[in-house]
Amino acid sequence: MTSPNGLPSLENGAAVGAGVGVMLSNADHIGQLGGAFDQANLNTPVFSASLAWAKDDHGQVVWTASVVFGPSLGGSLNVYPTTTKTFNGFPKPINCP
Repeated sequence: MTSPNGLPSLENGAAVGAGVGVMLSNADHIGQLGGAFDQANLNTPVFSASLAWAKDDHGQVVWTASVVFGPSLGGSLNVYPTTTKTFNGFPKPINCP
């Protein structure tokens, strides 16, 4: 898969764990969360963090960020492209800003 922003992939380390967290986004509607994104992940023994970003059809940068707190074994730093799809029940508005 090709990065939407031309970034090279980076894969270092390994981690496994469980926890509780939160996800935030600046998306105005669910349709902005579908498509190709670049994603960066940091996993430590205490927390994991993730940031994904892309531009929507109107050139607006859309991002999602999450943080999970809980015990983990190992650690890793990853950057790679990913693709998401939204459900058909949540169509993208025609007049998105």
